[in-house]
Amino acid sequence: MKTTVKKRLSALICAMTAGLALTSCGGGDESDSEGDGSLNVTVSAPYVSDEALQSYADSFFAAYPEWEGKVEFTAQSMGSEETDGTMYGAQVMQQSAAVAAGELDIMICDESTAARGCRSELFYTLDEMFTEDEIAGFGETLSYEEVDTDGNPTGEMTAVCGVKLDSDQLDSIFGDDGAGIFVVANADLEQSKQLFLDLIAAG
Repeated sequence: MKTTVKKRLSALICAMTAGLALTSCGGGDESDSEGDGSLNVTVSAPYVSDEALQSYADSFFAAYPEWEGKVEFTAQSMGSEETDGTMYGAQVMQQSAAVAAGELDIMICDESTAARGCRSELFYTLDEMFTEDEIAGFGETLSYEEVDTDGNPTGEMTAVCGVKLDSDQLDSIFGDDGAGIFVVANADLEQSKQLFLDLIAAG
């Protein structure tokens, strides 16, 4: 079975339809919008190429073939907040629409997106999903400094929400900084937890 990697349409179009489901922005078919039981993993970075995401998805399905046909990997290129604030803001709106529609289960993302999500309580905290012993086995866990309404650091930290991921396929998307993996707060928890664990194990 060929792995499906969906590419988003332009940020501007998605911003204009931010209240719609994320699959509508990506041109998904009716079975997606009606909910076919599949889980969505969105890979979010300043730029995500189809080829790099396909390579990562193929690697994961080779290690965990039981997930093929049950998981959809989606590329989301955020752009740069500094150089193209309009595109970046539209992509943030797109993420919010996906979460509200219950169509985003797991995010693999760069530090900027991860920090924003943790600060806005977009993700489950690790201690909501796992025991202390389980969390200790994950390696590097992720939390971020809180900021005030003007964007200034407060010295307080968010809850621990994610785990650091490193793999050759992800390096081609995120570079040497690596990526974080997170479970979105309104995802189907039991299925998403197992997928989260398998994605960590796959690297």
